[in-house]
Amino acid sequence: MVVEVLETLNYPAYFVTVVVISAVLRSLRACGFSKRVRNCALLGFLGVVVYLHTLPGEPPAPPHRNYLSQQVVLSTTAVDSEGGNRTTWIEPVSWSPRAFIVHNLLSDEECDQFILAGRDEVKPSETVGGEMTRAYRTSAGAFLLRYGKGRVLAEIVERVALVVGIPVFQGERVQLLHYEVGQYYKPHTDYFVQENDRAATVLMYLSDVEEGGDTNFPQGRGTREYRQRHGEYLSQPSSCAGLEGVRQPVGGEADQGGGGPRAAKGTQTCRVRPEKGSALIFWDVGPGYNQFDMFSLHEGCAVVRGDKWSSTIWIRQDVISPWEMMDELENAARLGVIDP
Repeated sequence: MVVEVLETLNYPAYFVTVVVISAVLRSLRACGFSKRVRNCALLGFLGVVVYLHTLPGEPPAPPHRNYLSQQVVLSTTAVDSEGGNRTTWIEPVSWSPRAFIVHNLLSDEECDQFILAGRDEVKPSETVGGEMTRAYRTSAGAFLLRYGKGRVLAEIVERVALVVGIPVFQGERVQLLHYEVGQYYKPHTDYFVQENDRAATVLMYLSDVEEGGDTNFPQGRGTREYRQRHGEYLSQPSSCAGLEGVRQPVGGEADQGGGGPRAAKGTQTCRVRPEKGSALIFWDVGPGYNQFDMFSLHEGCAVVRGDKWSSTIWIRQDVISPWEMMDELENAARLGVIDP
């Protein structure tokens, strides 16, 4: 019994601590310090020991598996016209920035349940740093725990992690967004230029939009195939602000896919229409991962008719706080969302 208690207390470290404290107190006594000073020193030592004992140990490692989504079946070919509209397939949008649409990543039922899980928590969105700028971002949103809103949301988060090829906890908490008629998010970038910055963005469309609500890259360059496939839609007028909505100039001038300088409003060839169940994935860093991609500047264009529900998961360069991860997994196990 005594041995078990000592093992629990890590007795070698405590034995060394006691020896060191005794030696210091004897030295203080030999040097003529008063008993009061020695007692104060002893209390100080004990306080340090208690503090160090309460510090957490090694940070927990990310789980080496998903709990709910083990595989995702993808097709690299376009959806056929024979009723195969539930096939999940990837469509390149641009290589500057690197942007891709994963069609039919979510089912209609999953989108509806996703919205239902968080719609009561949405409030006016803020920009990074807590700044609420109604002239710059007018949507409403809420951050949701990855495993805190039931199995449907947890399965979606794990599916996204599989598609991107990352651990779940390399992504931030899930942001649910709602745009009503006239609401928008003017051009911005997602990275901060800081340690463990955002490397990629996953934007999931949870509803169709009657008109407007596009995601536009005003400095982007759509691929030739994307421009050809969506040429009719891209040629229509849009509600996007373009580079005119940028608070300050970003990057330099570049050529459009067809040649010639870009217009002051920016290009419209890199615009994505919201499609319920699909996800837009784009990278905030260049292929070398050593610099940020200024062409990832993007905007949420104003909704003209209908309303828009979407969700964002920002992918970091490394896993987020291990303590946040540990707390969320323990909470998920208590709720029965996962089975550790």
